[in-house]
Amino acid sequence: MLLRRFASGQLTNDQFDNNMPVTPDPAIAAIWDTAWAYYSDFKEHRLTGQDRLHPDTKRAWIRWIMFLDTELKYLWPAISQPGNDPVAQRESAVAAWLRAVFVREDKSSNAGIFESTGHYPVWPFISQKDYREALRNPRRPGKKNAA
Repeated sequence: MLLRRFASGQLTNDQFDNNMPVTPDPAIAAIWDTAWAYYSDFKEHRLTGQDRLHPDTKRAWIRWIMFLDTELKYLWPAISQPGNDPVAQRESAVAAWLRAVFVREDKSSNAGIFESTGHYPVWPFISQKDYREALRNPRRPGKKNAA
C-alpha cells in the first residue's frame, strides 16, 4: 500500500506522487488530496528525520490506512483536503488564501455540510462505530486497494 510505505519512509514524495492510483474510489482521492498537505513538493524527500510526520499526524495517517483496508464506502461529501479539519481551515488566514488561489469551491459553505455528515474526529470513517469495528477487526495490509 503506497500510503503506508510513504508514511514509513520507504518511498519518496516523488515516488508517492508518481504512483497515485487511477481509480473512481472517492476515499483514495480524498485521502490523497489530504496527504499532499503534509509533505513538500519542492524537493524530493522521505517522511523521515526533519521531514517525518508529527505523531498526531502519523496517528491520523494510520486511521486513513485502516479505512482503506476496510470494505466500507466513503460517505463524506466532496471537499478539498477533507482530512484537514474544515473548522480550522475556515479560521486560518493562510488556508483561506490557499483556497482562494488553488481551490475552485466555496469551502466555507461546504464546511458546514461536511461537518454535519459524520463524526469528523474519525475521518475518513463516517462514525465512531465503524472506526471501533475496524480497530477490533483489522485487515491485512493491501486487502482493498493499492493506495
